[in-house]
Amino acid sequence: MTYVEGSATPSYAEIVSVNINFTDTARVVTNPSMVSTFHQRRCPATGGPRPAIASTVSMNQPSEEQEHRAKSVIISGLAPCPIYADNKLVQDLFKTELGLVISPKYCKRLGQSAESRIGRLLVVLSCVEHANEVLARARLLRRSKTEYVRDKVYINRNLTAVEAQMEYRERCRRRQQRVDNDN
Repeated sequence: MTYVEGSATPSYAEIVSVNINFTDTARVVTNPSMVSTFHQRRCPATGGPRPAIASTVSMNQPSEEQEHRAKSVIISGLAPCPIYADNKLVQDLFKTELGLVISPKYCKRLGQSAESRIGRLLVVLSCVEHANEVLARARLLRRSKTEYVRDKVYINRNLTAVEAQMEYRERCRRRQQRVDNDN
């Protein structure tokens, strides 16, 4: 989809259905008439800006949420322990598996807990550098001596829903390219 100045404004469904990539996002954000038009339309569920526009605007304007996300990581597969708090579990994981002595500011379980599934853990660190160091060493978990950690614990960036969807599509595209190149 390309917005042509003077043409009819695209509907919300047209914006959301577009396979967003960085060039499309830049095109949308650099057209101020389009951003201001969609800011006048509010999301019926939340009353705030429509999700597609909110995410594209936030990519170019640093915000407290982006800073908070940059200082945090998501740990998947780390089971809660009845003896230790999540902070202690994370601190021990960082020290034993990643070789880092970093204390999290706080940890929070995300989503609803279920017996069959371990909830993700939001870990907020004191600075962006600590989060980047943890993410840089996260691949070391695949070489852990502990089978559980090696097979089930993952550390990822704290992404918005739109960013996560974009990264998922990019992984699918790369996977498809590998399959096409092998054939």
